[in-house]
Amino acid sequence: MAHSLPEWMLDQYALHLGRIYSRYHSRSVRNVRHRVFIDGHAGTTGLELAARLRRHPGVELLAIDDQQRKDLARRRELFAAADVVALCLPDAAAREAVANAPE
Repeated sequence: MAHSLPEWMLDQYALHLGRIYSRYHSRSVRNVRHRVFIDGHAGTTGLELAARLRRHPGVELLAIDDQQRKDLARRRELFAAADVVALCLPDAAAREAVANAPE
């Protein structure tokens, strides 16, 4: 049985991701789109989060092909290119992703 976060929590998470950098930047930079990579985008939580973030004008989603989901080098590239990475993975896979993430 797949578990999913409640909708209100996903909405708050998507809103937070969209604003995460605005408090650190000047007003002139706030119109910049933030690049977000969802590692685990094919799962229930990843799909729901991606759907909400697509509606946010300040977010650009970075995508990975289904054939490359397990490709460590490609995932590292996307981790490096993203401003924010959301790990929608099981615990063990999330720990592995963090261990293999670029500095």
